[in-house]
Amino acid sequence: MQGTIRRTLLLRWSERRAIEIVLDEVARQFEGEDPLRPKLRTALAESRRMANDFAAQLSVYGEPVEFTEPPEDLVSEMRQVVDQGKRLFA
Repeated sequence: MQGTIRRTLLLRWSERRAIEIVLDEVARQFEGEDPLRPKLRTALAESRRMANDFAAQLSVYGEPVEFTEPPEDLVSEMRQVVDQGKRLFA
């Protein structure tokens, strides 16, 4: 069960991190202005905190978790989602 939790945590981390990367790119297009509303920014930060907490707990039980950057195909997928949103609101 711990292995399943670990794999799921790593997957969700990659997804969350890909979202952060794309949001940073969008912010640069708007001279650094955060594209998220405060509630969403808080939720994203909270998800990072929770992931780190889960990772610490898993390490205690012998399932160390090392977060890495997401694969480029996942980041590209998140960019496509943003591009679709831009087209809808253009």
